[in-house]
Amino acid sequence: MKQLSIFFLLITISMAASADQIFGDFKRPKNDIERGFSASADMGMFNITGERRTATNPGFQMSLNLGVDINKSVSIEAVNVLGINEADPFDSALQGGVNTFMHELTAKYQYPRTRMQPFVQAGGGVFYSKPGFNFDNDSYKLTMMFAGGLEYYTYLRHYSIYVKSIYHIIMDAPFNAWSLSAGLKYTF
Repeated sequence: MKQLSIFFLLITISMAASADQIFGDFKRPKNDIERGFSASADMGMFNITGERRTATNPGFQMSLNLGVDINKSVSIEAVNVLGINEADPFDSALQGGVNTFMHELTAKYQYPRTRMQPFVQAGGGVFYSKPGFNFDNDSYKLTMMFAGGLEYYTYLRHYSIYVKSIYHIIMDAPFNAWSLSAGLKYTF
């Protein structure tokens, strides 16, 4: 009985040793950079320039973005920025703080050389703040956005990390805004 159990144990071990070859040799997929639909988020500092009333700098910036790659160099992104700045509590318009929202559609160009890729980005959209800065009694303004940064595509295939600086030109407003942020992108 002891010899029979040793025989079955040896057969089981030998079968388990070659089990990884049942479906053929394992081949690691090529380390290409993934392209397609992407979602990203970044955080950093948000600064208002010009006549900003009593809003203080730097503020906090969070951005949630959706994009799609057209080819290796060009992509289209929807950039949604939330900027938060503290203000004087006695300011009749800003009432202690201001939340700034910008929704912009942009074109992005990357220089695909290695895993570290510099990029530039430009587009336009809409600006809104709550409470309003009380300019022209209109809280919605058109914006133009220009950005530049550096994106690193990791070996995890779908993930990349980036650093970027954005300058927002707010039309018909006495101020503009800029931000510096770092983020994480997932490409599906």
